[in-house]
Amino acid sequence: MKSAEMTMQPENACQDGVSSPPQVHRVNQLEVQATTRLASIAPSAKVPEVTPSRYHCSPEWHLSRLVHTPLAGVLYSFARRISKDSGLFHGSVVGIAEYFGVSRWKVQRAIKALVDSGFFVCVAREAFKPSVYRVIHHKDWIDKHPGRCAVKETFPWSAEEGDKLAVRLWNASGGKLKYQTHQLVALRKTGLADDEIVAAFETLFAAEQARREAGGWTGHWSAVQPRFWRWLTGRARAGELEALGLQPYSASKAH
Repeated sequence: MKSAEMTMQPENACQDGVSSPPQVHRVNQLEVQATTRLASIAPSAKVPEVTPSRYHCSPEWHLSRLVHTPLAGVLYSFARRISKDSGLFHGSVVGIAEYFGVSRWKVQRAIKALVDSGFFVCVAREAFKPSVYRVIHHKDWIDKHPGRCAVKETFPWSAEEGDKLAVRLWNASGGKLKYQTHQLVALRKTGLADDEIVAAFETLFAAEQARREAGGWTGHWSAVQPRFWRWLTGRARAGELEALGLQPYSASKAH
């Protein structure tokens, strides 16, 4: 029974050329199917609604979804760096393949993926010479592909212009605690400045983490917020302070 292989010439559709006739590359049926799937990724394709993300959208977010061409993300970053002044990239497929230690076929698939997804735009093509691509920055890509980006998660403080306390507490907790507006109001009613609130929170949070690591308590992190408020206002119970290894806040502040 014959092997399910076919002969395919390397594509020259705005990809690459060399000084000598291109070598024949033998590919199996799985590679052909992968290429067919990749070709279906068109800029106009309908994309499902994106769920909120912890981070702002980026080229890496888009290119990580090209699971059949993982080299695409690496090549895009490489091209961005080389083309930072001119915005143009014209490396040969052979040279790129040697540099990354991969086959020409993988480089060609990565370039095709970048062209199909709109992050590369071919601006010049000539037989037996490297094609020239304009490397599209993400902010410019968005203009032509609206509604296709990850959406950064919205936090309660996002609409509060100039109020950074919630963000600082979020960062101090390692992203574990989101403070609502009414909680921020309660903290500020203690009369403490934002810097003092954050410094105190870092102290209590470090004690809380140490207790958890020691196996003393594994409850919900949301319990830390009312505990922190009780500590600041002198309402913390003796058992709480002992478990955390803390003194009453006024006493600890004196030291």
